[in-house]
Amino acid sequence: MPPLGRAEYISTIFYSLLWGWAILQTIKIDRHVFRYVEGELYKYPFHKKIVEAWDKELADKIASLALPAIDYKEEKRTPKGNFSDTTGAAALKLMLMSREAEYARLSCKAIEMIMETLKEDEKRFVEEKYFKNELTNYALAAKFNVSIREFYNMRNRIVARFAEGMGIARPQHFWSN
Repeated sequence: MPPLGRAEYISTIFYSLLWGWAILQTIKIDRHVFRYVEGELYKYPFHKKIVEAWDKELADKIASLALPAIDYKEEKRTPKGNFSDTTGAAALKLMLMSREAEYARLSCKAIEMIMETLKEDEKRFVEEKYFKNELTNYALAAKFNVSIREFYNMRNRIVARFAEGMGIARPQHFWSN
């Protein structure tokens, strides 16, 4: 973006004074990105359960794999179905990992990392709106003691921060092209 000329700079200052700093800090992302990020936030509790169940199942599977030690002196063969080498065991462990569980793990980790950067009221907002998902938008606005317009602005800001943090989109400020 080329540097602003004097007239553009003055009009930008006038615009910011007219509409306030809150509008200047509002960022926009594409609708499909917004919907995707919101979907990931709504699915977070479900993804968390998938990860926990998969970790338990994987631990059980690995524990059930009895990897016998090789006795080179007696040159016995291992029983059928058991792996006697660490490479084979590692390959089996990798095959056991499911794509869905790995995707859920990555999604949860990204959301948790971004949650750490949010303010306390924003964290509470995300937990109430997306993780618990018990109240309507109007009820949440009343609970947070904000107008419905402020509620939607907060939601848009938070979703844009998640999109940026997940590397899905680089939010564009409304004044940029």
